[in-house]
Amino acid sequence: MRKLLTILLLAIVPVLALSGEQVIDKVEDVLTAASDMTAVYTITVTDSGGTSQTSTLKIWTRGDEQRMIKYTAPSSVAGIGFLVISSDEMYFYSPSRADVRRIAGHARYENFHNTDFTYQDMGNYSYSEDYDVELIDTVDGQYILELTPNAGADTDYTKLKMWVDTDTNVFRRVDFYTSAGLAKRMTTGGIAVRDGYTSIGALLMTDLNTGHKTTISISSIDYDSGLSSSFFSQRELQR
Repeated sequence: MRKLLTILLLAIVPVLALSGEQVIDKVEDVLTAASDMTAVYTITVTDSGGTSQTSTLKIWTRGDEQRMIKYTAPSSVAGIGFLVISSDEMYFYSPSRADVRRIAGHARYENFHNTDFTYQDMGNYSYSEDYDVELIDTVDGQYILELTPNAGADTDYTKLKMWVDTDTNVFRRVDFYTSAGLAKRMTTGGIAVRDGYTSIGALLMTDLNTGHKTTISISSIDYDSGLSSSFFSQRELQR
């Protein structure tokens, strides 16, 4: 009996021994594994009455910070873009205004062009930079993490709760809390290995107060194409 108990404990310990910080590091490693990525997405925004609008986005990323997002269709939104140079430097561009606007302060917590993703949601994968992370449970093949803002955090959320697949280290669900309580929920789907990298095929963000939701689904994706740091510029954002 003692031998059997020892074997069972040894089987359990490797899972429980991970800290929250170690799990979130694995999550971030998956999100930023490639040196760069270029992807085309279909984005569908659905209001509380069930009316949907569909657009096409192209997204370029390099490393764990640099990111550019542009609408390519339909023509009514084509050219609208969002640029992240670093966690402290973000820009928005609209062809109708023909100027680049820096996104600073509380504007980062506004929704990006009628979606349910804020600029901060779209522009930052570095959870470990802004949050203290605690592993609170491991259930049904998922780590359950609780993320609370650290002293220097640049975030409008009071807490995140995250479910992470223990096999792939991909988050499957994230609950976003504000001072008013549970505000939004993001879920993932279409997890696949493409060119040796684990990718998220679809994201669904739902505003739990209004029922408004945004779905982003991959149409195509390429890795390690050699994007340079200079590509992520205001000039390129306006092209």
